[in-house]
Amino acid sequence: MSVFSRVARQSSIAATAFLLFFCAVAPQAARAAESADIFTVSDIHVDESGQSAADARTVALARGERRAFDELMRRLTSRGDRDKVPRLSAEQITGLVLDIAIANEKTSGVRYIADVTYRFKQQAVRSLMKSSQVRYAETRAKSILILPLYETAGALALWEDPNPWRKAWQGTPIRPGLVTLKVPEGNLRDIAVISAELAARGDAKSIASAGARYETDIVIVAHATMNSGRDGRAELAISATTYGTADREQTIVTTVLTNANETADAMFERAKRETADLIEDNWKRANLIQFEQNSVLVAEMPLKSLREWVEAQKRFRNVAQIQRVDLVLMSREEARFNVFYLGDASQLKLALAQQNLNLVEEEGAWTLSFSARDRSGAAKSASP
Repeated sequence: MSVFSRVARQSSIAATAFLLFFCAVAPQAARAAESADIFTVSDIHVDESGQSAADARTVALARGERRAFDELMRRLTSRGDRDKVPRLSAEQITGLVLDIAIANEKTSGVRYIADVTYRFKQQAVRSLMKSSQVRYAETRAKSILILPLYETAGALALWEDPNPWRKAWQGTPIRPGLVTLKVPEGNLRDIAVISAELAARGDAKSIASAGARYETDIVIVAHATMNSGRDGRAELAISATTYGTADREQTIVTTVLTNANETADAMFERAKRETADLIEDNWKRANLIQFEQNSVLVAEMPLKSLREWVEAQKRFRNVAQIQRVDLVLMSREEARFNVFYLGDASQLKLALAQQNLNLVEEEGAWTLSFSARDRSGAAKSASP
């Protein structure tokens, strides 16, 4: 073997070793910004007075810290599990905070006002939830389009006025969480895509077109029917049906009664929040972190370039269920790897889908690929 051949061979081996090392350790690196955002609670407004501005600031930041922690728990847990979260002392909560950012700060001699962002330590929060045996989820859903369909006295309204149900959804935004709900504008283009009758009928083509218009695959038709309820009180019967994902098509049903001295607007606003909470609770139940179930899956991924594998690595870091990914074989056309994860394969598929990665099993073999809509941009986003 010539000197040049030996050098070329050694360089090839070194390059391959580096690639294998990089691919093995990359998923264990710091989580990407999207995942970290789940543990960041923003816009906590504090306003406290004390014997001095410094005293007021100390009290304000401590109380804001607890409110931020409570908001984080609301974000991660369903309503049925929230009462299981341990009541922590101020010192324990402080130990979970990584850092804070302060904006719009104002002080006087005895008063402190600010808007504070608290960033919590991911691993510390996870350890708390695990040791306390509190079920929680981290997977953030892709945006979901809500079609607020309203029915009263047999008449349907989607874009038509009056539609107090749509008005409620277009009002106060839902607090940020694991599920982001989009509300259509109700303009002429929306009217041309889908009608109230087609939404009520569950017309798949029209519903998919509405989702495509707002760049989402998942659409929920939230059908609210006004009825005469018990004791003469009006009641809003809500049936929210999900379209666009075969694994998760389902209907959530709830009924909201009017309260004494409650305005119609207030009742519709309350019904909107209840519906949004049920949708998010449903998502959380499907994506609970299962520490007791450790699994491994062997998969292959067709590649057009190395950049696509680099991009896939980035997306793996946004999937809370994935503990690590070990590369087994790499070529120009494909990557073969082992995925070590928590929970079952259906959860992993759902979590990967939120990163526009499709995991499919055929005859016992798993294949991972970018979604059709996303593949063209995958290599671009991975480029330096």
